This record gives sequence, structure tokens and C-alpha cells, in this order.
Amino acid sequence: MASILKVNTIQDATNSNTAMSIDSSGRVLTPARPSFQYDITNYSGGTNYLSSTYKFGSESSGNDLVISYFSPIPFLNAITTDGFTTNVGGGASFVDHPASSSYKYLKFTAPIAGLYCFGMVVDFANRHSGVDYYGYGLKKNTASQSGSGSTSASSFDKPLIQARPNAERGNTDGGTNIIDLAVNDFVVYYSRSVAETEFHQSTASFFGYLIG
Repeated sequence: MASILKVNTIQDATNSNTAMSIDSSGRVLTPARPSFQYDITNYSGGTNYLSSTYKFGSESSGNDLVISYFSPIPFLNAITTDGFTTNVGGGASFVDHPASSSYKYLKFTAPIAGLYCFGMVVDFANRHSGVDYYGYGLKKNTASQSGSGSTSASSFDKPLIQARPNAERGNTDGGTNIIDLAVNDFVVYYSRSVAETEFHQSTASFFGYLIG
């Protein structure tokens, strides 16, 4: 026999944390759902302001940080202290980059198994001498660098952005993808085939959340 459950709030039985709330119009909120957003602002005085551009890539000259063909995206230490606008569950964090302790990479560790959505919106400029392919995406359960080649070690588990900008051209890109994670699996935002790219003084966002 069909029945109707009328309730405003659902909490866990152990600690009384609110898992779901329903307002008088039937709209549902899930405040404990794991999620994060990390933002960089493009104006002086803004939260997590990038005060100067920096370049990274595999070319040995011209870059502020030389990385491998396949490497975690490097973030200056100065912009990794207060950029999280939300981090429900505390899964997102910054860790020292394998190429230099002056930079960090963005990592998300799953507090619960499920299907997750991740994305990024950035403005990277190609400072290479010619047209250059680059890619950005997600790698699961690794944070090491690797050389070139079509192998699993130098390929994304999930791509987010792939572009081929002309020399000395900026490119505003964004992308999202879905990945299945077990408890304590982690994902890292990676770059692939970056020769010489400049992290612009532009607004940027990196985010992720549990779908279910």
C-alpha cells in the first residue's frame, strides 16, 4: 500500500548531523554532501588574489617552474592559503608539488564512495614559440610526474580541457567530467604536454562534488 512520509529534516542516528532538509515548497537541501570550490581572483584586495603571472611547462628555459610532460598543475604557495569558498567534508587540500616545494597541487580525497563531478575554469596563455597542444584533466590515486608517451602513466583518467592555441595567445577554457571513487580514493588536477604556459592574473575556479 502506498504511503506518504511527511518530514522536514533527516539526520543521522549517531551524531544528529542533518543529511537532508525539505522546505515548505518541497525543495531539498543536502548540507553534508561532500563538495569544494577553490577560486582565484583577478583584482587587488580580492580573496586569494594572484598578484603576478607565472609560467610552467616542460621547456627548460623561459619557465618559472619546469615540470614533466605529465604533471600535477602547479599552484604558487601564495594562492593556496585562503581560496576555498567551500570545502564540505574537508576532502580538498593542497600538497607540495613534486617539482618544487614553492608550488603545490590540488588534491581531493573521497570521504565516501560514489560518483563525483569535477571541473575547472581557467585562463592559460600559450607562451610557446608556435601552436601548441595542451591538456588538463584528472588522475586518480597518483600525484607523480611522468614523461611523454601514450601510456596509462601519462594519460588522464578523465579529461577536462584540451586545446591547441596559437603562440602568445590566451585561452579561456572550462570543462567537467564524472568519475567513480571508492572511500579514500583521491584525484589530482593534472596538465599534459604543456611546453610553456602562463597562469594569467584572471579569475579561475576548480570544483567538485558528490553526485550520489
